[in-house]
Amino acid sequence: MLTIKARQRHPGHGPGFITAALCEAIEERRVKDWPDALKIEFFRQEEQEKWDRATAEDRAVWVVGHLFACGDIVPGSLYTEVSEELDFHGRHTFGALARVLARDLKRRLAAEAPPLLQKTPRRQFVI
Repeated sequence: MLTIKARQRHPGHGPGFITAALCEAIEERRVKDWPDALKIEFFRQEEQEKWDRATAEDRAVWVVGHLFACGDIVPGSLYTEVSEELDFHGRHTFGALARVLARDLKRRLAAEAPPLLQKTPRRQFVI
């Protein structure tokens, strides 16, 4: 099951390289395909190797998790682009954007999952 947890305990500034990567990915591929366009260059080789081995969905979850509590303001052009495709209204922060993208990502991944992996309501087995 896909779980997204806030990496930051208190609202504040998100890492600049992560907010920049998210902005570039959305601008390059639009909202629907942003996970495929995420590009981050790490300083440490081991972190870069983990990033390179990760799937697009894992990278998206990592980025969203790190921005979940970010209070930085989303650029106006990006806000307009995202609000046209998703229900992103109200707060103009990267934290609010991360929560909207997380909700959309969960919805899309659930729709793509094979029927056996989708969460089904519990039923009583009656003979």
